[in-house]
Amino acid sequence: MARRKPKNLKLGAVGVYVVRGPREDRRWYWQASCSVAGKRKTIWSGWATKAEAERAACEARAALPTDLGTPDAQAKQEAEAGLTVAAVLERWMEDCYARPYISPRTLKAYRDAATNLTRLIGGYRLTEMSIVETQGYLNARHAEGLRVRTAWAELSIFRTAWRWGKAARLHDEPLHLPAPSSVKMEKVRAPRPTRDEAWATWDALREQGAPEWLVRTYLLGLVTGARTGELYEAKVGDFDLDEGTVQIGRDRERGVAATKTGARVVYLDPAAVATLRPYVEGRAADERFIGDRAQSTMSHTANYLRKAAIAAGAPAHPLYGLRRAATDAYYDAGAKPEEEAAALGHSIEVAQRHYRRIRSEQAREAARKVALGARPTPTTPAPTEGADVIPIERGRERSG
Repeated sequence: MARRKPKNLKLGAVGVYVVRGPREDRRWYWQASCSVAGKRKTIWSGWATKAEAERAACEARAALPTDLGTPDAQAKQEAEAGLTVAAVLERWMEDCYARPYISPRTLKAYRDAATNLTRLIGGYRLTEMSIVETQGYLNARHAEGLRVRTAWAELSIFRTAWRWGKAARLHDEPLHLPAPSSVKMEKVRAPRPTRDEAWATWDALREQGAPEWLVRTYLLGLVTGARTGELYEAKVGDFDLDEGTVQIGRDRERGVAATKTGARVVYLDPAAVATLRPYVEGRAADERFIGDRAQSTMSHTANYLRKAAIAAGAPAHPLYGLRRAATDAYYDAGAKPEEEAAALGHSIEVAQRHYRRIRSEQAREAARKVALGARPTPTTPAPTEGADVIPIERGRERSG
């Protein structure tokens, strides 16, 4: 079956186009070009996936000198008119593509938000932006059928780009956003399994014939509590089963941290080492632990997980639910908050605010132990034997 040709990319001033392909490894031959001194110049080309092409093109653009020739009349006119929202978003996206630790999934979310922001408010100069424009953006996105939380997420991305522009000294304008309290934000309880339910779900995935990459991803999330992106990027060489450790969030090619919170070492218990050993031994160190992800099965990940959870009698949960379950497991086992934070790669505050959840049976047991409703029994101290008890009236007469 013929593979669908990916769409061309527009990354600011850089255009990225498919020239030919694909090869057997599902990579296409891409070419990136931009205008240099009024002429179109190829700055990068090669075989890559769409995400790899995006990153390589932005890295090639960042390596070019900032002054690529005499600005044309349109650029001069834009400079005289003032920096626009679209220009800030464009430069921010180029900076994001040059960061090695941002995952392709996050980059896609940034790019989609930037596209919508540019479409609705990109033409405004920064000096023209006020609460009227930002509230108008929310109203427009709500009118298009977008959920409240999603619209606010896009505006949060806009705030990140705005702050980046100030830090990069592109502008010094304040950003005016509507008060969050003016919008009802429904609180969503993210589903999470217990440890027994998670292991039963993993058994069900294998029994139901789920893709091998998903079985391995779920297992790694089950024994480490790592983020979804960290699970996808883990290499076989990151495991040291003799020491019982796995290094999470490390870019072995660049030798730098590949995640925003940095690399960390997760210690594995003997049972986890025994379970992982058949999936690690005999494989190349630079091979991904989960193997190759088939694009045809990735879109059905939620369906595989839902069916396996139902068969296991567990609540339907995404891969990220394993991270929340790992946080609960650390706390339930009596681990210190700093030990849990070091293993999962977040702060104690984040763990308490977003991940930790007390189950109803735990809250009931705590209430039983504290017993706030139990009235203490009043006790009257008994007089000491042999003591000479003198009435207060007689005591006053003696002292007088």
